[in-house]
Amino acid sequence: MIRFARPGDRAQLKLLWQEAFGDSNEDTAFYFDHRHRDDRLLLWEQDDVIAGMLTLLPCDLMIDGTVYPARYIYAVATAQAFRRQGISTQLMQYAHTWMQQQGLAASVLAPATPELFDFYAKRGYTTAFYVAHTEVSFSADGTLAANTQVRPSSLATYTRIRDAVMMDSRLYVRWDAEALGFVLLSEKAAGNQVLHITAPSGEACAICQHIAPGQVRVVELITLGLQAQEALCALHSQLQAQTYVLRLPQNAWPDCPPTPLGMIYPLTDLPKGAGGPAYLGLIKD
Repeated sequence: MIRFARPGDRAQLKLLWQEAFGDSNEDTAFYFDHRHRDDRLLLWEQDDVIAGMLTLLPCDLMIDGTVYPARYIYAVATAQAFRRQGISTQLMQYAHTWMQQQGLAASVLAPATPELFDFYAKRGYTTAFYVAHTEVSFSADGTLAANTQVRPSSLATYTRIRDAVMMDSRLYVRWDAEALGFVLLSEKAAGNQVLHITAPSGEACAICQHIAPGQVRVVELITLGLQAQEALCALHSQLQAQTYVLRLPQNAWPDCPPTPLGMIYPLTDLPKGAGGPAYLGLIKD
């Protein structure tokens, strides 16, 4: 039976979450305490056992200034004992029907592995979002350019810069304050940094994760007026790492080919927007 979650399901859901994704007790509890809502999680129940689950996170598609409510499909999982029975496929079919009944415009997701692009393509999804990946090394400590500052970013500042830049995309998956607030809260709880860069030529925001001694992963870098290279130099002056692993918007870094990131399943006719490359960031895959 497919249904939405209820409060009494939480213990089983946490166990399935950890089995499927390998998260610690602490990380699993953090998500369920701060982001989970029963009315956003579909589950497959069989003989009082939760055998599969799928989460529907609210988001908006922004196309030429028009808002199209959508859902981001996240944390699709089937218990090991119930795999290869089509449970995830049936959960997705149910989710699509439910979304259509709610008048939503599309379903969006980011496959966790390259192989899953084919899996979702067979279920009607098409690749619509790309990202640039690159790695940059510094041989010396950085110094901050004149009149440039790097400070912790507030949620309001991060949202303002993100929207100002990405509203010009032909298709922008926009997270609301609840979603972005959770991202910033979880990054800070993990000891990572959410930073705001200001310079004479513009500003930028970035989420920086310390993944190893001397190595920082920048999971999002959005620049307004600045070039990505300028923003990275400013970050380096603060973080002083040797290597930076960057995930950037498509075309944000010279000679960096795009990598597929996300897919879309339209539930209604969507216009083809004008503007820059489609953007999906801060994904949960």
